[in-house]
Amino acid sequence: MRIFRKLRRYLIENKKAGRYVLYAIGEILLVVIGILLAIYLNNLKNERELESRQAEFISQLNADLTESTYELRKARNYHRRKAIQSNFITKAFWKPELQHDSLSLHLIDALNVEEQYRPTLGTIVSLVNSGNIELIKSDEIRLGILNYLEKVDAILEDLKSLRQEHFSKGSENFPDHFDVSSFKRSFQRRSGFKPPEKTKEESALQPWPADFEEVPFPIELGELFTNVKVYRAYYGISIGHLKSRLHYSDLLAETNNLIRILER
Repeated sequence: MRIFRKLRRYLIENKKAGRYVLYAIGEILLVVIGILLAIYLNNLKNERELESRQAEFISQLNADLTESTYELRKARNYHRRKAIQSNFITKAFWKPELQHDSLSLHLIDALNVEEQYRPTLGTIVSLVNSGNIELIKSDEIRLGILNYLEKVDAILEDLKSLRQEHFSKGSENFPDHFDVSSFKRSFQRRSGFKPPEKTKEESALQPWPADFEEVPFPIELGELFTNVKVYRAYYGISIGHLKSRLHYSDLLAETNNLIRILER
């Protein structure tokens, strides 16, 4: 910069105004170019940082979705299996020859309904709530993420309603005298099942004795299959499992679709 100051002083002292004006313009241009170059380099740095963060978000989102597909398949297959199990029981009402002790296991197991599975949404929710969704440059990916979150929320709400409409109400249809726990212990005793040894404290904490001759409130298998409430209960539970299976299939399809969008 010292050489420029000397040149400027020389032009002024020698009254070379025209050349001085040209020099001044050149100096201004150099400053402007320097500023623009600095802005460009800063923008380039910010752009790379944004691309890095976007790649990180997409990578984590892809990992979450891949994990979700595995769990969603398990949930779908679980409800398929439970629907078949429930239908096996309802069919026994139509065919007396199916009413045998092997039904006892299905009668008990079909009542156990796992908690509703939710896809892994941590990364998506974080993106949306923090506003970082705007870091995603691709309109297709950004809209795909928002649409996915909206559809997942709607399907999960439907699944919640199914639990109340079919599983909870189905269990309520059981007659008061059908004690599931007693029925289960009775079946285990008839089948020769021996539960694992328990400590004194564990035995004290369970509501039935470790050894018994008869269960309270005994009920014959045939009695159950003349009770319309039992039939309605398992029929409703079966419908709930079938509908849940379809909903999890929809969730799986939506998840796979978003994965395809991310990989384009």
